[in-house]
Amino acid sequence: MGAALLFVLVFLVQNTGGVEIGFLWAQGRIPLAVALLAAGMAGAALARAVAAARVPRRRR
Repeated sequence: MGAALLFVLVFLVQNTGGVEIGFLWAQGRIPLAVALLAAGMAGAALARAVAAARVPRRRR
C-alpha cells in the first residue's frame, strides 16, 4: 500500500501544469494534479457506492 501511495504522490507532483476545466456552466483553470486527484476520488466513491448497493441483504 505504501508503494502505491508513493507512486500516486510522485505522479501528482510531476503533473502540476494547468488545465482548462469545463462543467455545465462553470469553467476554470486548475492544476492537473488537482483534477486527477478529484477524478480518482470520485471514481473510488462511485465504485464503493455500486459495491455497497450490490451487497445482498439478509431477510429477517
